[in-house]
Amino acid sequence: MKHIIAFLLIIFLSVFPAKAQLTILTHLDEYPNAGHQPHDAVIKIDHYLYTLTARGGPRNWGEIIRYDLLTDSLQSVFYLRDTTGHYPYGSVVYDGTNLYGMTNRGGRLDIGTAFKFNLQDSTFHTMFEFTGQGPPNEGTYPDGNFIIVGDYLYGMTQVGGAHILGNIFRIKISDWTFENLYDLDSADGTNPWADLYYDGSYFYGVTSKGGATDSGTIFKFDPGTKTYTKLHDFDKPSGGWAFCTLISDGTYLYGTTMRGGNDGQGVIFRIEKDGSNYTVLYHFSYTTGGSPAAGLTLVDNALYGTMISGGANGYGGLFKYDLATNTFTVLCDFPSDISQSTSTLLFYNNYLYGTSSGGGPHDQGSIYRFQLYYPEISVSQGQNYIPDSGSVDFGTVPTNTHKDLTFTITNTSSKGVLNIWGNPNITLKDGSVFSVVQYPASTIDQGASSNFVVRFKAQDTQNYADTLIIRNDDPDENPYIIVLHGKGATATAIEDLDNEIAIYPNPCKNYLFVRTPQIPQSISLYDISGKRVMQVPNPHALTRINLTHLPQATYVLKIKTKDGTLSKRIIKQ
Repeated sequence: MKHIIAFLLIIFLSVFPAKAQLTILTHLDEYPNAGHQPHDAVIKIDHYLYTLTARGGPRNWGEIIRYDLLTDSLQSVFYLRDTTGHYPYGSVVYDGTNLYGMTNRGGRLDIGTAFKFNLQDSTFHTMFEFTGQGPPNEGTYPDGNFIIVGDYLYGMTQVGGAHILGNIFRIKISDWTFENLYDLDSADGTNPWADLYYDGSYFYGVTSKGGATDSGTIFKFDPGTKTYTKLHDFDKPSGGWAFCTLISDGTYLYGTTMRGGNDGQGVIFRIEKDGSNYTVLYHFSYTTGGSPAAGLTLVDNALYGTMISGGANGYGGLFKYDLATNTFTVLCDFPSDISQSTSTLLFYNNYLYGTSSGGGPHDQGSIYRFQLYYPEISVSQGQNYIPDSGSVDFGTVPTNTHKDLTFTITNTSSKGVLNIWGNPNITLKDGSVFSVVQYPASTIDQGASSNFVVRFKAQDTQNYADTLIIRNDDPDENPYIIVLHGKGATATAIEDLDNEIAIYPNPCKNYLFVRTPQIPQSISLYDISGKRVMQVPNPHALTRINLTHLPQATYVLKIKTKDGTLSKRIIKQ
C-alpha cells in the first residue's frame, strides 16, 4: 500500500520458534518484464495470489500479477500504461468476475484512475479518471484499496477534495458514476493512506495527519446519511501517523500506528466502535522491532502483523499479539537483504501470505509466506501404515495386465490444514510402469483423509521399482517418499505357480497346510481390508499354519517365491 515504505522476507531463520518457517515464494526481479515493488496485500482466487505492483512491465508503470500456488510460478496478467493509469500502491478486490483497483498516477490529468479487469475475458477498463480538487471535488492520488458494498466501490484519496486533504468517495459498478461522499479537513483528520473497514452498517478508518495534534485520527462514516464522526485524536503518547486498515472482532476495532508510543516506534491499539475506551495494547520499540505500517490480521484470537524497522537486524520483523493473554511475540527478525513491507497479511490454509516492495537480488520486492500451523501427514495402504521412505510391494502381475492399490493420506494434526502441493500433487520419479490414476485432494482438514490410487502395469518379466513423491507442508516429512516394487511375469508362469502350490484344507478350522516345490520367501495372511494379520515365521516346503486364534472370516494368503507371488482366498470356519 504505502509507497514511502515496505518490508521483508527470508527462507529459514535459526532464531525462529520451533518449526517456524518464513519462505520466499518468488523474488519479483527473477522474471523478465515481471512487475516490481508490490506495496499491499495479495488476494487468493482459486489457486492464484493476485496483487498490483508499482513498477515493472515494458514501460515500468506497474502490473497486475498473479502467483500460481500449484506451479510455483509468477505470471504477468496485465501491463499498465499511461492511458490505463499507473504506479498503483494498493491491491485489488474481486466480485467473482472482475478485479477492481486504483492507480496513483495516470489518467488524463496524471493524478490517478479507477479500473476493472475481467478475469474471464482478460479485458481492462478504466472506470474513472480523477480530476483533483474543486467541484466536483473528486480527489487525487488514491493510494489504498476499494471495498465492495452492493453495487458500489468505496475508497479514499490521500489528497484532493474540497480542502486538498483527501476525501471519501464511491463509484457505482453498474454505470461507473462517481460520487464524492465527504471532504476531509484538518479537524477531521487528513491524508488517509489506508483502506476503509465496513462492519455491515458503517465504515471505519484512520488518517495519517490532522486532528487535534496533527497526528491523525480514527473515524466512523455512515454511508446512508453521509455523516462523518471523529472517534479519536491520536497524540504522540498514544500513537500517531496511522497507515493501517482497521480490523474488528465484533466488539473492538484494532490497528497500529507507525509513530508515537513510549519509544516513538508506534503502538498496537484498540477502541470501541463508539469511540470509547481507546487503549494502547503494546508499545513498539526499536530493540524488538517497530514502525508497523500495515493493518493487522486476526487469526484464532491473535493479531498478526509486520514491522519495518529495528529488531535483531535493524529491518523489523513479523509479530503476534495474543488477545487472550495480552502477550507480544516476535515470530521472526528480518535479515539485512530484506527491506520494507506495508502488506497486510492474508491468512489461508496454515500460512500468512504477504508482499515486500524491497528485497531480492535487485531490491525489487518479493512474495512470501509464513507457516503458522503445522499439519501431520500419515500414509497407509489398506490398514498398513507406510512410514516416510517406506516401501509397498505390488507383488507379481502378469504382463499386459495391471494391478491397482489404494493409498490413504490422513492429516493427524489437531490444528492446521494439510496441503498437498503441486500439479499434479502426486508424482513418480520414473512413471513408466507405475502411474497415478486417482489423485488426492489438494487440501485435507485436520482429522480427515483423502485417497489416491496407483497402478502397476508390468511390461515384461522382470522386477520393477519406482519412487512416489508427495510434496506437503508437514515440515518433518516433506517430501513424503514411498518406494514402489512390483514384478512382471507371464500368465503361464503365474498359472504354473498356482498349479505347483497346494493349500489345504480350505475351508479350515484349526490348521492350514501349504506345500510348495521350493521354500517360500515369505507367507503372509491378510484380512479382506488389506490389513496383515499374520506373518508366518520360517516357512518350509511344507508349512503348517495355526489359525485357531483367528475369528471366523475370509482371509487372503500371500505366498511369495522367487518366481512370483500367489494370492489365495482362505475361509476360516
